[in-house]
Amino acid sequence: MTEAFKNKTVLMDIITKEISKNSALALDYNYEEVLTDASQAIQNYKNSIGVDKRVVAAGADLYIHIWETFDALFDGWKERMFISGGLYAQMLLDIGRPNTAVFTTPDRHFDTVALCAERGVEIYFLNNDSLFNFENFIRDLPSYPFNFNYNVIEFSDFIEDTSLSFDFIQMFSSDFILDSDLINAFVERMSPGGFGYLSAMNEETRLYSEDYFIEPISHILELLNAKAEVSTYHIPNVYGFQVVTKN
Repeated sequence: MTEAFKNKTVLMDIITKEISKNSALALDYNYEEVLTDASQAIQNYKNSIGVDKRVVAAGADLYIHIWETFDALFDGWKERMFISGGLYAQMLLDIGRPNTAVFTTPDRHFDTVALCAERGVEIYFLNNDSLFNFENFIRDLPSYPFNFNYNVIEFSDFIEDTSLSFDFIQMFSSDFILDSDLINAFVERMSPGGFGYLSAMNEETRLYSEDYFIEPISHILELLNAKAEVSTYHIPNVYGFQVVTKN
């Protein structure tokens, strides 16, 4: 990435945040304060347990260890998190008005989770490291003044329990890269007329190249688009998003 392109994308993120008015802005708390507090707390924990970052698998490791990217904060990082952590998801919430929602990364979507809670949406979290981060480093922050009930479900139950149905499903690209069978469950657990929101869907813009087909996310999108019962819409902004609606 050239310096000129990098500066342009940072400016795009800053202006996008400036000219957007998302519903969560009405929530009575300081989003950036929570983001800073959470980032510091998670990093302090990761550093305290001595994670050997050399052993992560090649590909999608940024998304699995995304909080590590904030060890050295860069210009526009809060704006980038604002966009990737909720702007488009909240647009969907305003349009679809779901009654039930399930999140796979509540730590990075704490703003959207709070909006759902304030609207009385029945909230579910998938049990993973993101839930660990949320429960240990975000949920009880003084700067995050929300108190709400939620349900926790295992990935195995999400895949196998055909009685589960959600109006809104938020998932992350690394979920599918680690287990492509989740694509079937993602579509099957979506209620008719429901919608899904997939984050980090462009491999840090590497998807937009002549050899895009070698990227793991390209295969995921092919499998998803092969589903007759859904429509899909790609948003290239920031880390890339895929909006999915079920017919």
